[in-house]
Amino acid sequence: MARLDGDLAEVQRFGVDSGLALANGVLVLCGALALMLGLSWQLSLVALALLPLQVLLLTYLRPRIERLTRDLRERASTISSFFFERLSNIKFIQSVGSEIREADNLHRLQDDYLVGLRRLQMFNLASTTLPTLLTLLGTIAVFIVGGAMVINQSMTLGTLVAFTAYLARATLAFLENPCWARSR
Repeated sequence: MARLDGDLAEVQRFGVDSGLALANGVLVLCGALALMLGLSWQLSLVALALLPLQVLLLTYLRPRIERLTRDLRERASTISSFFFERLSNIKFIQSVGSEIREADNLHRLQDDYLVGLRRLQMFNLASTTLPTLLTLLGTIAVFIVGGAMVINQSMTLGTLVAFTAYLARATLAFLENPCWARSR
């Protein structure tokens, strides 16, 4: 029952939220990229240089996160089943004196769940931190190249500020896109 309830919630979330978020994300991303290209195609190339690496990283991590999420749901449903079965048979367990054995079984199930939870949290952390690090490196490169362009007077400071604002919006739209978003 716990697994069914969790899966239904995921289907509802996917069916309702993902379509709207995808449409919004694509529109914002395309608009921001178009404005960035309009302001400076050179800086756009610098900003997008690490994008293929981000896409590869996210496509590598996402299936693993989905698998770990499924495993964690299975472990949670196993714990729920354990409680359901043991609570309905508590008098029998007490009569045969197997409380300690059942407590050990529960601790093993909890330990398995915690191991899976830690593993999922580490992959979720990596799927957030590594693309953000690459984005930061791209932004630093944009500021270095853009700063040089401002110093050389081939770009105004206002254009650089506007470009970085659009870059921030495009990055946010890309990272929040349901195609790349982490499974929870």
